[in-house]
Amino acid sequence: VGNNDVPVEPHSMVFVGYYRHTPNVDAVQYFCREILPLIQKQSPQAKLYVVGAEPSREVLSLHDGESIIVTGRVEDLRPYIARAAVFVVPLRLGAGLRGKVIEAWAMKKAVVSTSVGCLGLDAQHGFNALIADRADEFAGHVLGLFQDRRMAARLGENGFKTVSAEHDVPVQVRKHEQLYFELFKSAF
Repeated sequence: VGNNDVPVEPHSMVFVGYYRHTPNVDAVQYFCREILPLIQKQSPQAKLYVVGAEPSREVLSLHDGESIIVTGRVEDLRPYIARAAVFVVPLRLGAGLRGKVIEAWAMKKAVVSTSVGCLGLDAQHGFNALIADRADEFAGHVLGLFQDRRMAARLGENGFKTVSAEHDVPVQVRKHEQLYFELFKSAF
């Protein structure tokens, strides 16, 4: 579990991605244009860290050095995730397993995501994540977690339990062994 020596920065959020991947560019632009202004109306000190390799020109143009910090590639994601009060996943496009949510859960972080952002995972609204597809609901969930650190901690703990039960290496090994056994049985 993450960097416990990194203090949480109140009213901060992090989005992690590889920015040659169009869904990540769309997500961060959507967040900065539609959701962040709603958050800043009630929390003017709110700050977003946009972390990840190869930020496009569009992503770099969002950086203002105060409320939006675009880091580019970093050696270690953990301090950025640990620092954030909320891990945001405003994805609207794409498919596949959401490694970013798994990383956040592994570090016991509260996650606010769109339904697309947690596809393929056992994400349950109110248990291990808060899920919203409208900008105003998404902003409301983030603001709620800024205020209710107990709820943020509970979401993070439940996310950690979920990732441990579903994605821990021994669990994955057992799942693969079972799959191989079933495939072997069906071949004969």
